[in-house]
Formats: sequence, C-alpha cells, structure tokens
Amino acid sequence: MTAVYPVGAIVATVNSTPPPGDASVATAPSRRRSPWFNARMRRLAAPWGAVLALSACTAVEPSVVAPPRVTASASVEVPPPVEAGRVEELGAGVCELEAQQTPSTAPPLRLYATLSDVGLSAVWVNSYFELARFRIAAGDGSVGMAEVDGFGTSAIGLVDMTKVPLWVKPSRRLVGGMLTPNRKTQVELVSVDANGVVVRLSRHSLIVPSLLPIEERLRCSELATTAPAAPDASSGKPIHLLAKDGLLLRSAPEPEDRGGFSIKPPVGTTLEAIELERRGSFVRVEVPSPEGALTGWVAANAITKPPPGGHGLLGPLAPSARKSAEPERLTPRNGVSCQSKVRIAADSAHGPIWLGEIREGVSFVPTPKPQTPPGWTPIQVAGLNGRLFVRDTDLQEAKCTTPQP
Repeated sequence: MTAVYPVGAIVATVNSTPPPGDASVATAPSRRRSPWFNARMRRLAAPWGAVLALSACTAVEPSVVAPPRVTASASVEVPPPVEAGRVEELGAGVCELEAQQTPSTAPPLRLYATLSDVGLSAVWVNSYFELARFRIAAGDGSVGMAEVDGFGTSAIGLVDMTKVPLWVKPSRRLVGGMLTPNRKTQVELVSVDANGVVVRLSRHSLIVPSLLPIEERLRCSELATTAPAAPDASSGKPIHLLAKDGLLLRSAPEPEDRGGFSIKPPVGTTLEAIELERRGSFVRVEVPSPEGALTGWVAANAITKPPPGGHGLLGPLAPSARKSAEPERLTPRNGVSCQSKVRIAADSAHGPIWLGEIREGVSFVPTPKPQTPPGWTPIQVAGLNGRLFVRDTDLQEAKCTTPQP
C-alpha cells in the first residue's frame, strides 16, 4: 500500500512497507493497546479512508513551489548619508577688506577648507566672484577668510592673502609723503594687528634698488583690493632732470635735508618731470612713474634740455590700448531651480565640507557621477568651480524642479 505525505511545499510518495531484509528499519515490539486508545484512533482515521484509497490507485507527480521574489530594497542596505564638515576657523579678524570685480575677465579666487591646505596646489574651490569680503586675523597676514558672492551663489573659504593683489589708496602717500600710489603700486602684507597693518613696497622703477624694499605702517582702511583710479596729473611746466648718476629727491628745500632718497632713470640719463614751484636754489617737482608719481625737491641746476628725439612728457609711460577679454558665459542655460535656498558642499581630502548656498530660483545642473558620497548629488553651478554637492534631503525640502520647455 502507498501513502502520501505533504513535505513543506513538496509532495512526495513514500512506500509504507519497508523492503525485505532492510535492516535500517527496526520492528517495534508489539504492545497491548487499551480499548479507549483503539476507539480514538479509529475515529481519527475514518475521514482519511477515501483519500488513502484514491491515492493507492492514482500516481502523484512531485511539484515545487517557487520561492518568493526578493526585491532590491529588501536585500541591499542603503548606507546613511555622509555628514559634511565645516571650513576651519581662522580666528577673530582685526582687518576687513572688500573687493569687487568682473568675474568673466578676472582670475578666480582660490578657496581652501583647512589652514594646512592654504597655498598648496590642491585648490578646494575656485570662485569667480562679483563681491568678496576678506577677514584677516592678527599675525603675518598670509591667510585670510573670504566670503564671496556672485551669480546667485555665496561661499566661504580660507584664502592665501599673498596671492590677493593689494594696493594703497591714493589719498595715503608713502615714503614720507613723497610717493602718490596708483593702480600699479602694489604692496604686500608684512604683519597685521589691532592697530593697523605693515605693508612692503618691493619695487619701484625710479627708486634706487638699494633702498628697496620699503615698509610702512598703514590703517587697514587705507588698503584696497581693487586697483584705484589713476590720480590726476599735476599742472605745471614740463622739464627734464639730469640724473645720469642718480638724483637726490629731497623732502624739503634744504641743503642738509636727510628725508629724501636717490632716484635714477631705468634707461637713459634724464627724467621727465613737472615743475611745481621754486624756492631759492631748489625746485619742487613731480616725477611720473608707472608705480606712482614721486614728489620732492631737487637742485635747480639739475634741470637740463630734453634729449634729441626724446619722448614727450609721459610719452613712454602712456598705457597701451588693450582689448578686454571676451566675457565668459558662466550661467547654465538649463538646469534645476528651487523654491528656497539650497546649501552647497564641496569635496575635499577630508570629505564633503559646507561651502555656501544657492539662492532660490538660481539654476544649477545635476551631474551624476560614480563614487558619490551617499545621500548627495553632484552639481555644477555658475561662479564656483570644484567638486560640488547638494544633499538629497535638501533638494526635496527646497522643492527643486526642472523647468518645462
């Protein structure tokens, strides 16, 4: 007789009688059952009589039920979003400067995330800013904190102040009041403290090189981060000064004046100048220079005739006409925009670090890339150049959408 047993999801046929001589099946010794037990077993077996009789006459084929389908979300664990760090703090600022520029024609400002990275070739982010505010802490002035703004974005980062051009405003004369700065009179920071800054003038084409560099203390407000407008030339009589072996430019019309310095033409033997006034045997003159005009007193006998075929006054110093660079198109034509501002982070050797934000309505372009930190989306946005990211949850909360054509 053959019996059928359900085995999990598989149905199999099993022979109820062991084969002859099979030693693997032990025969249990007979034992007398009570009448109550026998009656109960007959009642339990009665409903299965028809099934067992039918199974004895019908062959049953084995069948396997397919396992349930496992979805990716159930088998793959999504890692938590990577947290972003912050730009390293610089300290309390004692000197604050502001700069404006045309981003499409000016070099970018290099931003760094940590003090140890400043000045290295691995730049964190390049910013084509329209407005920048620099905060410099007390010290040698080599590092500053910059807050930049442009194209609807803002960012913050450390900067190498030795790479930031600095000028002195023309209202502040240098070298004992004898040098009027212009747009080519660039200086370097030497030190910064609560009382002001010390700057260094390293080059001037007319000052004898042995006197350079010249260092002076200024107020922070007397510095400029954009080239100042050229001061108006003084009115007076054009003259030429003989300065073959150098000419002493005095701070006062006195023979024993020790507040002056020697000047010498870079080429030739004469200097073009403007006579401002005379006092005794001395003449007060203004000597033009690409790095700023020099004003002082010279001996009247230094005046000479112009050399034959020489340039007119300020002729060789006149700036050459130069066509400005074609503005670069930095704003994306199509992209994603949000109903509220979205924070930006930038990748670094230390992981994502918060950089700034994109204002509402400003478009940016998602650029999916491999090896993106979990929970972040790579993007490109005008004015900032680096490995930029926005957090996925921020995109949802800001209700960012793609404009319809």
